Amino acid sequence: MTTNSLHAFVTIAARPEWALARVVAESFLRYHPDIPFFVLLAENPGNAIRPRDEPFHVLMPDDLALDSYAGLTTKLTRQELTYALTPDAIRHLHRRGYRHVGFVKQESMFTGPIHHIMAQLEACSILLTPHLPRPLNGPDAFAREANILQSGIYNVGYLGVSDTDEGRRFLGWWSDRCHAACTWDVPNGYHFEQRWLDLVPGYFGDVDRVRDRGFNLAHWNLPEMDIHEANGSFLHPEGACSFFRFSGYDYDHAERTSRYRVDQTLDKIGGAARVFEQYHEALKRNGHEIYRA
Repeated sequence: MTTNSLHAFVTIAARPEWALARVVAESFLRYHPDIPFFVLLAENPGNAIRPRDEPFHVLMPDDLALDSYAGLTTKLTRQELTYALTPDAIRHLHRRGYRHVGFVKQESMFTGPIHHIMAQLEACSILLTPHLPRPLNGPDAFAREANILQSGIYNVGYLGVSDTDEGRRFLGWWSDRCHAACTWDVPNGYHFEQRWLDLVPGYFGDVDRVRDRGFNLAHWNLPEMDIHEANGSFLHPEGACSFFRFSGYDYDHAERTSRYRVDQTLDKIGGAARVFEQYHEALKRNGHEIYRA
């Protein structure tokens, strides 16, 4: 069991994604009500968002005390800004006294407790999540693995960093890279903040990776899973499914998993379809149709 007071989780969102942030925070606190969950607003939301009314902690850009923030807002798009601030949000929570900080992307939902992931982070400085935990098979294996090589070996749907010398050194390096080049330019090797993580195991020590195949499930690894629902929980042949990432989810095309995989419709992913239906319902309940406007 983890020492709860030493842990915190954080995500980043701009106003159009506020309902997404609400969903991931709501789902996390359902299983871990005693662990603080923070949402960093990447930009000034005006009067559209009332931080004091939320059941989680809201951070504003000024809280990060970044001298470079004004410059970042002029050179980065809204999406690039939310990604570029990731290492800074983690560092801020370290400064507030949290020893182990987990970052999750806003387009996510927890479907079970993750004590084992937090325990794994307690034993290392940097905890990465591979896109693909095992080699792929099948006729499209080569094309899918080649796509991951372009996107990045590790996925930033979840990233854990402990407040150690090595963790701080990593965050300083990553922040510099994200502020300098957080763009999507695949032919030249850039995929926002994510591709930089390919270098981490070679540059830094005390690095581990998530091995749970039921954690960080998304369109890139769903074809290998046989997910079914039982007594309100989602399971795969090796255990429980605790965390789903809805990368590229299109609220207006809820029949498919992602705009990046228009061929991957819900009728092709078995029991995982129910997770996507629940996610759509949660977005609607949390005001996505209002905030996205």
